[in-house]
Amino acid sequence: MGSKRSVFNYDKAHLLRPSLFDKYKDDVSISFYFSSDEHDEKSDFSIMQSFSQNH
Repeated sequence: MGSKRSVFNYDKAHLLRPSLFDKYKDDVSISFYFSSDEHDEKSDFSIMQSFSQNH
């Protein structure tokens, strides 16, 4: 079985990306990526679009 989302990642996603969290909260194989580099930031729409193309 694959990796699971950590409690820290779960809590951070819930606080910082609530719409994405609500959409993907039940799939614990998805771990959210956070970066302090503002150039890494993507919109929720972009993330959902990318995810739907890859899964």
